[in-house]
Amino acid sequence: TLTKNAAHAHMADHIRVNGINLGWVATETERRMHAALGHGPDWFEAEAARQPLGRLVTAEDCARLAVFLLAAASAPMSGAVIDLEQKVAGAL
Repeated sequence: TLTKNAAHAHMADHIRVNGINLGWVATETERRMHAALGHGPDWFEAEAARQPLGRLVTAEDCARLAVFLLAAASAPMSGAVIDLEQKVAGAL
């Protein structure tokens, strides 16, 4: 709601406002956290393989989406909220 309201409020200023909802992102901190919890060294890769697309979302995936949203290629999109995860909101 905040993203959509901000987009509406700044539309006349030619300012686009979009959001990214991140799911589980594979980061080094995430890897260290799970190692500290006692998960084995191959746990991260095994969990990634269990995901619907066979991998976890990466920081690079997030960066590419952010660059796209900042680029002219995404215009005139404003008020969009993109779920960057491997679940489809509202699906069974």
